[in-house]
Amino acid sequence: MSDRVLIGCGRWRRVLLENFRRLAPVPVVVDPRADALAPDLQREFPSLSVVSTLDRFLEDPELSVAVVRTLEALSESLRQSGRIVPV
Repeated sequence: MSDRVLIGCGRWRRVLLENFRRLAPVPVVVDPRADALAPDLQREFPSLSVVSTLDRFLEDPELSVAVVRTLEALSESLRQSGRIVPV
């Protein structure tokens, strides 16, 4: 099974992560507000990694699918990666 990353979790972060937990867990969340979001999210999802840049996703071949919550998160390098699933 391929690992996924959620990019831009916004207000629906808990709902999205809970739904993904049932289907296929998301090990990484990328959000520019990572410092503020991480403590709260990691209490509920202890194994979740919360980062502020796309570098981890772009450099890690194990993270093969990006679930994009915000269109603003679509940088040119991400678009070219071919690993995007907009929601």
